[in-house]
Amino acid sequence: IPANLLYNEFSSGTPDANALRRYLKMLYDRAATPDKAPRYLLLMGKSPWDNRFVTEEWKNANVDDYLLAYEYDASTQSIGTVSSFVTDDFYALLDDGEGKYIYSEKVDLSTGRMVCATEEEAKIFVDKVERYLKNEDAGPWKNRIVMMADDGDSNEHAEDAERVSKTIAQSGKKRFTIDKVYWDYYTRVPGATSLTYPAATTSIQQSIASGAALFNYSGHGSPTVISNEKTLVLDDFKRYSAPHLGLWVLASCEIYPFDSKENNLADVFLFRPNAGAVAFMCATRAVYATQNNALNIEFCKRLFTRDTSGRLTTMGEALRQAKNELISSQSDLTINKMKYVLFGDPAISLAVPTGTAVLDSIDGKAVTSTSAIRLSAGQVVKFSGHVEDSNGNGAVDQTFNGTLSAEIYDRNETLTCKDNDGSAARIGRSPLTFTMHG
Repeated sequence: IPANLLYNEFSSGTPDANALRRYLKMLYDRAATPDKAPRYLLLMGKSPWDNRFVTEEWKNANVDDYLLAYEYDASTQSIGTVSSFVTDDFYALLDDGEGKYIYSEKVDLSTGRMVCATEEEAKIFVDKVERYLKNEDAGPWKNRIVMMADDGDSNEHAEDAERVSKTIAQSGKKRFTIDKVYWDYYTRVPGATSLTYPAATTSIQQSIASGAALFNYSGHGSPTVISNEKTLVLDDFKRYSAPHLGLWVLASCEIYPFDSKENNLADVFLFRPNAGAVAFMCATRAVYATQNNALNIEFCKRLFTRDTSGRLTTMGEALRQAKNELISSQSDLTINKMKYVLFGDPAISLAVPTGTAVLDSIDGKAVTSTSAIRLSAGQVVKFSGHVEDSNGNGAVDQTFNGTLSAEIYDRNETLTCKDNDGSAARIGRSPLTFTMHG
């Protein structure tokens, strides 16, 4: 629906974010039953931080080229600070009386935005979603999760990533291989302008090339840089090979202030034809690590949860439920969660395998045996197993007919970080120790 039609009908022709909300409120109230009410809202268009187009930066802009978002504290033009936010959740507050205390009110539908500036960008986005839904790009990458964590701050970011990893392992029923790239595990090297982690950068580049269903980062960031050490920068996103469409979750400051004209790394991956990312879930303003981690955990918990029919929760619904849970549990009654936006189609789920491959025996010996099954390099081994359906009840999927892609890893390793900046030692803490597959 073109925005100008809604402005004419619901705000007397004046561009106003309330017009979009009033339209949705009308549909919400007219629904005869809850299942007839709107469930998803996808907004396609860029947004200005000046909704009236009166400031020097925006006064010459064409109103019809933009799709307004809700601006909080915009009168101070405090983009990049903790006191402001831009959100589309405002449109999803549809119960009577809602909208005054936006940061403590539960949203009623799932929202997503694709910040398209042209028809060409819109087509790229639609084509990528269609490709993602067709599930033609099968392979081991769909069972892979890449967890990334910044260094410093007394292990805070790596510990946050560990909590999210455990959540994914539990909600995903251990169906996924979790790779961990924690900056502090690597050797820090002096660079031209800052300390760097070249080995971590290389590891991430390799992960992007091979693909993963989810890339999840905890730490510092900006629209053009991931971490103070510049482990990933805007130019990396421009040049890296990224053939597989993953979801990127960045629990970090102002990765995508989509109401500004600043270049950002998310745009590069979202609008790369047939490559890059299918969606980003990230912040639009400065945020706090503790609240970030709470949202990240609740989001991933729902993202990997299946209903009784085996269907995964959609990305938009996972974010909606996560934010509402933070309100119900009073874990976050601040504006922090409002700064997180799903940049993508809210109605799609992670395109991961529905069934579960179960290993029964190795060379005829049951894996449930109490004695160890030893393998050696170069050994020819026969693995036998079965595929269970997506309902999670352990039933064999009798309809499965396909090819299994197998990856064999060594036993789990226990790895210890280096506390490169000494922040953990300064408060009497030890470097973080974590486990990962061999």
